[in-house]
Amino acid sequence: MMSAKVHARRILVYQLLVTLVAAAAGLLFEVVVALAILVGAGTGTVANAFFAWEIFRHHRTQDPKLLLGRFYVAETVKMVVIMLSFATAFVLIEELDPVVLTGAYFVVQVFPTVLASQNSGTGKTRGS
Repeated sequence: MMSAKVHARRILVYQLLVTLVAAAAGLLFEVVVALAILVGAGTGTVANAFFAWEIFRHHRTQDPKLLLGRFYVAETVKMVVIMLSFATAFVLIEELDPVVLTGAYFVVQVFPTVLASQNSGTGKTRGS
């Protein structure tokens, strides 16, 4: 069975790969599309990396209250990072498409997590 830390790392790698491939594909349309994808997906990846780092950096504690407290702090900071990143992008980048940006954010949140769950190291998919 894969540890939670290894599973989180795998999801982050998948998120980074999806971010880079999607941004490269966005170049087939326009630079501003690729930039919106890069900002949306990149924001999700960076925010999740911070969250994972915060949760697993002192993973030795067994106290549920401390773990829950760290989870809430990490999730709150993650949301602030996302909001500030999106707000900054909309202020600094003209013609930024909010649908593309939020769509890329959503894809990088969902697709790599599903993929990592399907390839959890057992050689089987979850319904098998």
